[in-house]
Amino acid sequence: MNGLAYFAKEEELAKIYAKHYGDGIIEIRIPTQEYLEKFAQYERAYEGGPLTELEIPNTVVEELNRYRKDWRK
Repeated sequence: MNGLAYFAKEEELAKIYAKHYGDGIIEIRIPTQEYLEKFAQYERAYEGGPLTELEIPNTVVEELNRYRKDWRK
């Protein structure tokens, strides 16, 4: 509704999301330099920290489809 898609940077936060939504975890593997150039700017402290979420605009989400994804339960 706000035009953002939310992602977890750390596995610990991904597990919190997975427990809430019940769909498991999809890990997106992005080379470090590409992550720093394209996605690190969207990092935000999750509920004040120390965990980190990414608030990625819906106009950028499609770019994530270029990267390898691994689904885990």
